[in-house]
This record gives sequence, C-alpha cells and structure tokens, in this order.
Amino acid sequence: MDTEALQLKTIELRSRPFNKRAIAWSADAELAVAADDSVLVFMPQFPRFHVDFAEQRRKQAAAAGSSWLEGIDKIQPLKPQYADGQRRIPISLPRVSPRVNFHLFATSGVDSPYDGWVDHGTEDSSGAGNGEGSGSEDDFEEDALPDDEIPKNAWRKMPNLRNRNNPFNVTGAGSGLFTSVGSSLNQVLSLAWSPPIGRNDRCLLAVHSAAGYIAVYGEPLVAAEDEHRGHHLGSMYSTEGWEVLWGVGERLSVPKQATWGECYRSFTWSQEIWPGKALMAVMTDDLEIAILAVHARVSVDQEDGVVGAGWQIEEVTRFDAKGPHPPGHVHDLDYVPDKSTVGLSFGPSSSSGEDTQELLLGYISRGYVGFRKVAVRRQWFRETDESFVKVAENDSDGRCMFLAPDAFLSFEDKAWTVQGQKICRGVIATPMVPKLFEVNMSIETSRIQPHALTQCGCLYPGPQEISKSPIQDLVVHPNLQGSSIDQPPAYTLVRLSATQASKGWFETTLSSTRSTAGPNPKWAGAISRILDISMPKHMLGKTGAEGLGIGDGDDDEDEDKNDENDNDMDDDDEDEDAEGEEDVDVMQNHLKQMDAPASSADDDSIPIWRARLYGIALSPGGGCSAVVWAKMAAAVVERGAWHQARSTLSFHCHAMPWAEEEDKVEVNSGPHIARLSTEAKMFEWMYGRGPDVVGVTRPNEGDEGIPVIKRACEGIVSSCAYCRQPLVREGLFFVCPKRHSFEICTISSLPILKHGSSRVCGVCGKRSLRAEAITSLLPDHHDANLTDALLSVVRCVMCGGKFVD
Repeated sequence: MDTEALQLKTIELRSRPFNKRAIAWSADAELAVAADDSVLVFMPQFPRFHVDFAEQRRKQAAAAGSSWLEGIDKIQPLKPQYADGQRRIPISLPRVSPRVNFHLFATSGVDSPYDGWVDHGTEDSSGAGNGEGSGSEDDFEEDALPDDEIPKNAWRKMPNLRNRNNPFNVTGAGSGLFTSVGSSLNQVLSLAWSPPIGRNDRCLLAVHSAAGYIAVYGEPLVAAEDEHRGHHLGSMYSTEGWEVLWGVGERLSVPKQATWGECYRSFTWSQEIWPGKALMAVMTDDLEIAILAVHARVSVDQEDGVVGAGWQIEEVTRFDAKGPHPPGHVHDLDYVPDKSTVGLSFGPSSSSGEDTQELLLGYISRGYVGFRKVAVRRQWFRETDESFVKVAENDSDGRCMFLAPDAFLSFEDKAWTVQGQKICRGVIATPMVPKLFEVNMSIETSRIQPHALTQCGCLYPGPQEISKSPIQDLVVHPNLQGSSIDQPPAYTLVRLSATQASKGWFETTLSSTRSTAGPNPKWAGAISRILDISMPKHMLGKTGAEGLGIGDGDDDEDEDKNDENDNDMDDDDEDEDAEGEEDVDVMQNHLKQMDAPASSADDDSIPIWRARLYGIALSPGGGCSAVVWAKMAAAVVERGAWHQARSTLSFHCHAMPWAEEEDKVEVNSGPHIARLSTEAKMFEWMYGRGPDVVGVTRPNEGDEGIPVIKRACEGIVSSCAYCRQPLVREGLFFVCPKRHSFEICTISSLPILKHGSSRVCGVCGKRSLRAEAITSLLPDHHDANLTDALLSVVRCVMCGGKFVD
C-alpha cells in the first residue's frame, strides 16, 4: 500500500518554450508545459490512504496524543511527483490532418466540406500526418490513382493539389506573411486546459500552433474493447490512450463554420457552462471572434447502457472585434505591432434565471480592451433557427490604453453581486505594467465611436512602462473565506528577464498571512541564489564559456554531465523543509540589493548567470505555484544551439500534510475549495494545506454502494472464477475456500470476477463494475429506476474521484 505522497521537486526539462504563458494546470492538477515544437504533459500520482488504515492510525494517535500522520514522512519516496506519467506530444510535425474532423459532421448531420476531395497523404489513424492530408484507399475518389502509379513529377499537375480550396493541400490560411502561404514552422504559441467535458469528466488539452489552427488532445469518447482495457499504469490516469480528438482553424473545419481556411490568432476556454458543455472562443487574424459550442454527445440505450458517443462542435456566433481604433500599417511612422496570441479570456459564469448563464468575454485589439457579454441557454443544439448562445451587440465595457504585442488579461474566479449588480474583476497586462479592471455586467453601454489613437493618448507608452521588462505571465489568486469586493484582486506575475540588477522580475500582491502560494515562493529564492553568483573578471577570462558549462561542444556525454551537475545543484536548492526559510531570506536580501545603488567601478566581480522566465501557473486550489524558467549566461556569449535549449520546472508548496498538527495552523479553505474536483482536493491536501478529502484521508459517512442497485443484486450468488467454489466476503475482498480473492464493487457489493468488466478510481483505487456488467447479471430485470441508477454513476461513489478505464 502506497501511503507516501511524492515530493514536489524541481524537474529539469530537455526543451525550452517558444512563447509566454507556457505552463497550465488543469482542474484535476494535470500539468502541461509548452516547448518550441512539442508539449509535455504531467499526470499527478496520489497516495493510497485506505479508510480503515487512516481511521486506525487516528485512534492510535489520539490515544498517544500525537499526529496520526507522524512518521509517514520518514521514508522518502524514490521518485518525485510528476516523474511518472509524463508524455511528450509533438506539435510542429506531423501536422494535424483534416481527417480528425470527419466525425464532427457525421454527429451533427450536416454536409462535410471534405467530400469530393482527394487525400493522398500517409498518416496514422490519429489524424496527425505529414501535412499533405491522410487517408486510406476508401477515402480516395473512385477515379484517383494509387500512390505507386502516380509519377513523382506529376503531383503538381493534379488539379486537386493545385486548387487552393483543397483541404488536404497545405496552402496556408489567413492574411499573415507566413501563415497565408503555409510557411510557418508551426511552433507552439499557447495552450489551455478545457473544463471537465471529456471522457470520464476529464479535461482536454488544446494547443495553438503557429500555422493558425488549434488541436484538442484527450481520450476518445468511445471506450476501448475489453481486451485492451486495464493497460494503464496501475490505477493512475495516463496519456497512453490520448489522440487528436478534433481541431479548428486552417484546414480543420467544424460544422456551421462561417469562413473556410481561417488563421486563428488566439483562443480561450470558458468554464463549464452546463454539465459536459463549454464554449471556446477564437480570434481570427481579421479581428473577428467566433464562438464554438463544445459538447460530448452520448447516445444511450435504456437496456444495454452507453452504445455510442461523439463530439458535437458547432460555430454558433461571431462578432467584430476590431475596436474603435483604425488599423495600423507597417509604413506608418508611428506604427507599433499590436498582435497578441493570448488576447482572449472568458470570465466566470453567473446564473441569470433557471435556464440561462451569463459570462464576459474579454478581448484585446489595437489599443483597446473590450468586454462582451455572452448569454447561454441550457437547451443546446435545438432544432430551431434561434441560437442558444447570444452575444450582446455592444461591449459592456471598454478601455483605451497603450498595448504592446502579446498583451493579455486574466479574470478572478468568481463574479460578485453588489446591490443586484453583477461585477467581474481582473488584471490586464499591457504587458509592461499590470492594471486592475472592474466591469459591471448589468449595465448596457453604448458603442464607443471610432477615433484615432492620438485622440485617446494610447499611441505611445507612459513613462512608467518604458523601462519595464514585459510581463510573461500573471495569475489571479482565488478568493479565500471572508474576502470582500473591497479588497483588490490578489495576483502574482513574472517578467521576461531576471538579472542581478533587474528590479521587479517577480511581483505579488499577496499578504504574508494568506495560505495560498506566496508571498515568497521557493522558486523565487532558488532563482535569486543563481542570480547572486558572481565571479572576478580575471577568473572569468580564464575559464570562459567552457568553465560555466555552456561550451560549444556537441557531445551528448558532456551535456549529460552538465545536466547532472545542474540537477544536483537544483536538488540541493529545492530541499523543501531544510532550506525553506533560507529561500525566503535570500529572496528578501535580493530585493534589498535591487534597491541598493549600483556597484562601483572598483568592484571587479560580475554576475555570471541570468534567468529567463516563460510562465507561472497556480494549482486548482491556489495553494501551489509552478514556474518555467531557463538559466542563461550573463557574462559570456552563449552559442544558443538546439542541444543547449534546456529549461527548469520549479515549484512552491507548503508543508506536507503529514507535518505536525500544531505546525499546520492555516488551512487553505474557502468557497473555491468546495468547487474543486476530488483530484484537485487531493492535490491541495498534499501540497497546498488543503482540508481532508472525504473517502480518502477521512472515512465517508455514507453506506457503501447505491441502495437501488444493491437491492437488485442481493439474490445473486457468485462463485470463484478459477475453482467455481462459493465466495465469502472477508473484509475488503471476496475469498473462496482455496483463498482466491476478488475485489468488491463499490456500487453493487458484488465480487469483480472478470478482467475489463470494472473501472478503477484514480484517487482512492476502489473498483466499480460497469453498467453493462451488472445488467448482464440481471437478464430478466428491466427496472427503469435501476437503469437510471446504473447510468448515473459517472464518478466513484466512495470519494467522488474520476474513473480510469
């Protein structure tokens, strides 16, 4: 039994991000980190605290007057958290094929724009291919020649491949200089996790690439066959079965899309509007915003259970997002680039009646930040002409301000209600300085009249923005218990470059008494210690780049040695408990040094390292933070080769939950904790001082199983699957006279006899029989209440965790 939570330590990555906001945490504590041509996905592992074991330890500890978790941390786990279950997903090549969207048109029942075109590519079934399209012989037209009968030089003469409208021909999209002709290297621009709308209520990962399309990755909705089930790493959820589910943009079309072959500049997910339903907003390079409705459509048979599923994605509305300022031109004397790959953000949703949800969509255009109200009805995809998603004609609010490239905004996690008025708040990164905003959703405003940038004074940056390093990422912390609208939103940001002389590369507005991640995170102390390393000039001249470990050699063995040295140093730096206070002291000393006057010319010591930061993310409950950064030379010129592109993933977390009870004074609690999934609650319990998790660290007060299902299964007599002798329940297992043991189903209290007939909870490890497995044991019983009860079990009944097939 694994009763130790893995340590959250620094992870060295053999890649480096390409853009800002390069890290994202899902609602289930799954971590995604972007590289230049790929994405790294990390799945968390949870300890197995059995309820009986935990309760026994509590009673013993109460009698002895000590903590029930005392001594569990004496044995250090061999591997840190996120060491297993990680996967690298290539993004740049091969490109995603239009084949991944064929099923969307079949599910929606509309004509596909891909019909009638020849696909001569060679790709796998996942839809990721070589950029020329993919398919088998069945996908070709009847008059198409097989690949081996087409001369090599005749490809360009085929009419389908010369036609720009051919979706299987990479001809580019949009009006950009490179994307319009398909010349982009297809780097990763941004990534974001969806709300839990996937299979088993899992989150999906959407990746935006430089070619202008967005690909969505996750588990397919249709379950694998019985012989392929149970091949995951134990009961831990992994990315083993992930594939490209669907995509949008460039060659990837969705039903009811208004324009073919668009290049998308940025995108964002909404919260879960209704169970299993969410919105995705995308902005084109023509400054139009399209809103897609995303829903996992499941067809159910009342006798046999789930028989089919498919994604229903449609474009439901779009509006102009050019703002009040005229477009600039590169030939203008005062032209400033204004494009942003992270310029969209959905705010929190709020109820507006029983069947309607309202939320704000914030967007960034040239010198303008707009907020548009979106109303969503509960009845999705109705067979009427009236849309279930309605966008207001004008912005609820708008701000004219100077905005540099890659400006972005972030909302708080809740909408406030003050005297009947709904208010949303957040922070705008210009991206030189952060600016707080507050928008009243209940007020209808008139449209801002078009005007020049010089009229509103937004053409040039202010004095406070000129000397600032741009903000790479910013997170808004969740509201704690007792917080009010009188308190401004608390946020933490990181800037592009951190040096020994730079000021404000890390800023936070958190108070020292709050239990969320801050105000002096350990990763900031680790970076500060590296920045404080200096060397005399005469010594630096002798050692040079080779002495710093950044030489020009290509030998992989030398790289491995350097990586090992870096790992050893970072492991020493990240000694969680032993050097936690030291990290805070070093950070405070560094902040004092930044305010001190510059060094005199007589000082011959110069700093040898600088740091570049790429993103910061908060865990679902806000109790833990993670930063992606890279250590670079400050005293010598780096070669900058691909084999030296390395980065570091550093964490900050609080004392582990098995610390002494008297040391664990503050508990990260609040309304945001109650809204978390069981996976997120367990992660916060391990690393963010979260409360106990019912069914995992504390026993569940309710009875085992579901009463309707248990009553229906009371008369079933089970026998051993090996020796056919009767089974008797002994504690947590069913055992036969020959001591063959079988696990117990948590919803029916029946033994689990057949491989692949059950699902396992990814948190507590308990198993539950599938609906079709229980129904097969009751062939003559057709009770509507029983069928509804079986189909309603979508999560573990013991702890609420999500299943792993």
